[in-house]
Amino acid sequence: MRVVSFSLTAVMLAVLGAPPAARAADTTVRLDVGLAAGADAAAVVDRLTRPLVDWDPVTGLDAITVDVAASERDTVLAQLAADAGVRYAEPGSTVHADSPSVSIPQYATNDPFLYDRNGPNYRWLEMSQIPQAWTWTLGSSSVTVAVVDTGVSGNPDLGPNRLAAGWDFVDGDADASDDDDHGTQVANLIAGERNNSVGGAGICPQCRILPVRVLGHRDGRSAEGTSADVAAGIVWAADHGADIINLSLSTSTHSRLLAEAVEHADSRGALVVGSAGQTATSARQFPAGFDRVLAVGSINEYGAPSIGSNRNSATDQWIDVLAPDRTWVLGRDGTRQLAGGTSAATAIVSGTAALALAVRPEATADQVRTAIVGSAQSGISHVPVEPYDARILNAARLVHNFGGLPDGEDPQVTGVGLVDGQMIGGDPDIVRSVGVADDHGIARLELVVGGKVVDSTLAAGWAEDLVLDPPAGFDGDLPITVRAVDYAGRRGEKTVTVRVDSTGPAGTITSPREGEHVGARSKVVFTADGDDVAYAMVSGYPMTRIAGTNQWSAYATPEPLDATTVGFVLQAVDRLGNPTTLRRVVISDDSGPTATSVSPAANTQVRGTFTSTINGVKDGAGVAKAELWAGSTYIGRDTTAPYSLQVPTRTANGNLVLTWNLTDKLGNMSTYRRTVVADNKAPTVAFSKAPANGAKLTKTTTITATASDSNGIARVQLLVNGKQVANDARAPYTFTLDPKKYGKTFTVQLRSYDRAGNIRYTSKRTYHR
Repeated sequence: MRVVSFSLTAVMLAVLGAPPAARAADTTVRLDVGLAAGADAAAVVDRLTRPLVDWDPVTGLDAITVDVAASERDTVLAQLAADAGVRYAEPGSTVHADSPSVSIPQYATNDPFLYDRNGPNYRWLEMSQIPQAWTWTLGSSSVTVAVVDTGVSGNPDLGPNRLAAGWDFVDGDADASDDDDHGTQVANLIAGERNNSVGGAGICPQCRILPVRVLGHRDGRSAEGTSADVAAGIVWAADHGADIINLSLSTSTHSRLLAEAVEHADSRGALVVGSAGQTATSARQFPAGFDRVLAVGSINEYGAPSIGSNRNSATDQWIDVLAPDRTWVLGRDGTRQLAGGTSAATAIVSGTAALALAVRPEATADQVRTAIVGSAQSGISHVPVEPYDARILNAARLVHNFGGLPDGEDPQVTGVGLVDGQMIGGDPDIVRSVGVADDHGIARLELVVGGKVVDSTLAAGWAEDLVLDPPAGFDGDLPITVRAVDYAGRRGEKTVTVRVDSTGPAGTITSPREGEHVGARSKVVFTADGDDVAYAMVSGYPMTRIAGTNQWSAYATPEPLDATTVGFVLQAVDRLGNPTTLRRVVISDDSGPTATSVSPAANTQVRGTFTSTINGVKDGAGVAKAELWAGSTYIGRDTTAPYSLQVPTRTANGNLVLTWNLTDKLGNMSTYRRTVVADNKAPTVAFSKAPANGAKLTKTTTITATASDSNGIARVQLLVNGKQVANDARAPYTFTLDPKKYGKTFTVQLRSYDRAGNIRYTSKRTYHR
């Protein structure tokens, strides 16, 4: 029924029209109103003093919806709160599907991708042991699951005979066809055909679906509806025979109207299963957040809570169970699509609840809910989870515990991933490819070593890898047993004996020596005692085997070993993964040799060829060579102490830089320089006072001389008949000549020396006596 309240004001507005600005700004909001027992809805509406846009009853509940202008919301809420015929009045909430529909390009109809044991669909479902549950039951047509969603359209996975007559609360008619895909995805995941080579495997492929449309399609976004339509859909489903009501939808708003719908469904014996939402928080979403709803979160392909899905917190464990977050299904047009998020997880739990009712039709909703939560498990993989996270749905345990057919066979362990005599290392290793078989399903696998269970994994078949950690330091034969335990507690096991080698390869670092000086990059050599080295590393550098030997080498940089030492850390690993770690302490040397002195001394005057020596040369790594440059001219090198080289100055004059470069055996170099003065130019010398050439001398005569040089005169000498007879080192250079000492005729000549040893002669003078 749709009733409009006509007040005088409303009539005037209708005739005259509201002001354009007011119409543009004043949007409409919906209020959810709970009526008191026996209250007349029309009378409650008539008592409102504000004009209403519309009002409607909520099917199946003592409640109505009231549409008012947004500007009138608070006034109308206050009037309703004061009305004796009203239990509550609250803003209506928006409810949305908890994952958008995703269409996937069509695959070949015989593609094993969806239903083959090795395909991802099977493995996703196996995380919750659903294929194992199918060994007990595929469901029953007497179990009806209501899909309160975007409607449901038939397709090859869900024929018309599987769909009960539904209702559309969005359009108000009996055509509950899907306009979005989300509802059809959910329905196919709950009850789609199992092995028709077209779509995915429904959880309860023999159950019936009751479609209830409460959400409408929105392009590019999740489908959306109102709290009133969702509440009416829940009530209608419960009143039309739904055993289970699937709600893959949510709102963040706590709605009393939704709470009453859930209470109504609960009173009719229906199990309500709700999505925990996709807000990536721990905040409650509704209807799942109500206590009477089985709240479902999701796990990813690793068995951990999905990113993006809501989770429990340490202070609020409101989510009851987790299930896989994706699987492949068919959409309303028959295309293959991916159902994901908590929408998919909720559908999986609803389908599993339907399997439980198929084996125990007389069970109550409370019994099914308790059994689902009680049979859930944690730790199906080695992925760490929080202690407050909900546990993961285990369909096989649920169906078995709920009264599935008796389990009459012991499980068989057909392979343990290892063989007798196989060599394994001492580090933890993964026992892969465990083979198990059972008439129903394996509850867990156990790895037994030395009579003790050292590892176990639940949900065997999905997580079949076990971690084998041999006893520390053990070498030799080690029996290991893989034990399979089914849901009836029956056991089967298989034992193999492996050989454990936990010792790393033996060998030594043969270069460099302990305490040896090494450079920034030094060659490190490891010599193995045997031939079992698979690879070796030294200080982060990979080593290469030297062909034809058991030696491995690499150039590496020393690293700090502790606060005071540096060196190399070498790790050699054998073919089983056992490591051997060696350390070699060295002295990091990046300095060239040292010296105490260089000769000649600084500013020494040199001429011709002289010897330069570098003295006191030392180096921890050993001196390789000493090289000498005179200016830019390379003189040569000396490799043996004392390090001396002959330096030819030739005709050079002026400052001459001697450069000694010392290089040690690591290639480090140091430089020492010395400046000397090269002087290869002879001084000047001349008679300043002396008898003329050819003069006759009868008595002692004084001779004086002048001499000069840019670097100074060392001395001037008087030569008679070619022999030195006098020497003067200071100017004026004065000599006394006694002619009586010489023959009747003799020659006199001057000779000067500069400080570098260069010599100059004057011409000779001849005298007579």
